[in-house]
Amino acid sequence: MFSLFRSKAKRELDGIIVELNNYLQNNYKDPAHEMRRLLKTRADELFAEGKIKKEVYDHYISVYDRYTVMMKDYRH
Repeated sequence: MFSLFRSKAKRELDGIIVELNNYLQNNYKDPAHEMRRLLKTRADELFAEGKIKKEVYDHYISVYDRYTVMMKDYRH
């Protein structure tokens, strides 16, 4: 999934993942869950708007699914 020139949509989704990882590293549970949900919401929106292709959408949904499994018991 690496390309030299990523689209604005991919940069946005990658930024959400970076922020999600930062929250996880700092043990900020609520913001981490918010960012995980935002990743799914934005991927859905960008795909529906035609700004990302199906294969890119599938990649980000698989990332969302991995975080969902990893964070299932991640609460206060």
